[in-house]
Amino acid sequence: MEFRITGIREVTKGNLRAFADVRFAGLVTVKDFRIVRAEGQRPWVSLPVRQWQGPGGEKFYTPLIDISNGLKQQICEAILSEWLRFSNDGERDKEHGANTEAGTRT
Repeated sequence: MEFRITGIREVTKGNLRAFADVRFAGLVTVKDFRIVRAEGQRPWVSLPVRQWQGPGGEKFYTPLIDISNGLKQQICEAILSEWLRFSNDGERDKEHGANTEAGTRT
């Protein structure tokens, strides 16, 4: 399936580093994939989620979309590649070997 990373918005809130938007087949845009990076660990991508609280106040997260593992891996790799390329943190590229090929994927 063809998709394109249409936007990345950097934030700093705990381990959250950025949000990314992905457009599928030129028809549907899914917003708010999350780029997460804990101190001393490699960054990773989370599918968009809805946060809710249980009766005891504990936080739970429910994915908003369900996609195949293969497509999810392709999307996550493309998002991280774009984020590493355009991030203001130049050290990130050296640390994690940014792939400069990104954009539209099929």
